Amino acid sequence: MSRLSDCNEIKMPGTKRSRTNRHTPVSQSIEFAADQIEGASLGRKSETNVLPEFQSQWSALQRKVVTFGSDSESFHRSAADAWHATYGTHVSRAIAQHSAADFMVETVIGDDDRILIQSTNEYPFSAICSLEITASTGRQFVGTGWLVDENTVVTAGHCVFLPDQGGWAKRIRVFPGRNGQQSRDSFLAIQLHSCSGWTQDRRPAEDYGAITIRGDASEHGSLGYVVLKDDDVVRNVYHLVGYPADKPLGTLWGHVRPLKQARRNVLIYETDTYGGNSGCPVFAVNDAGEVFVVGIHTQGDISGNSATRITDEVFENIQQWSR
Repeated sequence: MSRLSDCNEIKMPGTKRSRTNRHTPVSQSIEFAADQIEGASLGRKSETNVLPEFQSQWSALQRKVVTFGSDSESFHRSAADAWHATYGTHVSRAIAQHSAADFMVETVIGDDDRILIQSTNEYPFSAICSLEITASTGRQFVGTGWLVDENTVVTAGHCVFLPDQGGWAKRIRVFPGRNGQQSRDSFLAIQLHSCSGWTQDRRPAEDYGAITIRGDASEHGSLGYVVLKDDDVVRNVYHLVGYPADKPLGTLWGHVRPLKQARRNVLIYETDTYGGNSGCPVFAVNDAGEVFVVGIHTQGDISGNSATRITDEVFENIQQWSR
């Protein structure tokens, strides 16, 4: 198993912005009981920067004529409890669809060509975690996260702080590199983290957080994360890999696309997602084969799914939570 050992110390050069109150970090222990820039065209990407599992998918995509725009008839909205997606039977998921207006939507756009990842024990997939979340109301949800060190998992803010379900989660179990019902091990959360912009203001741009787990998950590896300037962030092909609730519980699925748009705090893409993907990493691979994360997937719409972008403020909070 390989890992980019020092990538979580990398910060690409850029204009330093002062911390705003919205990014003030907040934590909870668990007691056990701007301007936008358009993405580059498909033809400028190289298969050498796509993981082997996705190269066939990427080649097929480049052969298609792809039109970006919310008016296209090929766009499809999947109604679901899309913040985290309730897990359980298909019946319970269907019931959740009726209250979809109360949640942010994650969508499969056009044809569903997500790839099932079988090699979940291999890096970087081993560092991507399935989350089973119990809210303070007792409702259960699923989500995704990713290891940044041996006991810190980054995820969406709404996976740790559920505003409409009583606030901080009551219990979270973390499964690194899960493959269906088979999992080498799992870890319980002992502390949850987010920022005031999410816990107080519910701002999508500050919808991010982290989980401190009990135990050492270093054998699963960790993902590096970077702050990139606009011109740099749009040059890459991005993988979005997580645990969607419309697939069998605990199975890992991924999709690859370039960005559609880069805004100051948000990245927008037409990568397929579904409820349960919340918190998964938006990552690229450089020419040396190193994996780096630039965003945390949180929500979507028929005009494009989106991630909280890793900015200076987000970077600094992740660093603080993982100390």
